[in-house]
Amino acid sequence: MAPRFSVIHKLRSALELISTVAVIVTATYFLLLMVRGSHREPPTLSKATYEKGQRLDLAPALSLQEGRSTTVLFLKTTCKYCTESMTFYQRLAAAADRGEVIVVGNEAEEALRKYVNDHGFHPDRIVSVAKEALAKIRGTPTLLVIDRTGVIREVHLGLLRSAAEEETLIQEIRRSS
Repeated sequence: MAPRFSVIHKLRSALELISTVAVIVTATYFLLLMVRGSHREPPTLSKATYEKGQRLDLAPALSLQEGRSTTVLFLKTTCKYCTESMTFYQRLAAAADRGEVIVVGNEAEEALRKYVNDHGFHPDRIVSVAKEALAKIRGTPTLLVIDRTGVIREVHLGLLRSAAEEETLIQEIRRSS
């Protein structure tokens, strides 16, 4: 009986050793994957953005009319912050009564129109442009207030967080008109 017990004991010890080595190798592999993944460089964003005082390079594509102020909203139909901002955009359109409000996106014009209209927002125009034309847009929603001379007077990215922010933008739109 002793020899059989010895063989089984040796097999058992060998299997334990093999399974321990397999666990260590697997854990090391996943640890290396995690470390390697965490040290990857973040994707680089274009440093070019729209800033106050610049002219809008999309003006020809949007057919902006000099002598008339324009509020340009860059939206996406899948953007939750765009949806949450629709009530403000309705107020904004009323404030821009002497100017024009244009919604711009890289989705089909019909999809953008349905999206804004379903939320009770009716801009003056909706323009669909190629994704490449939006290289300076860092995210949605982005709002640009452009004065009568074609110069950007205000830039806002993202959801407005307070009534004071909303009021500041509305006042800038009225001043630019």
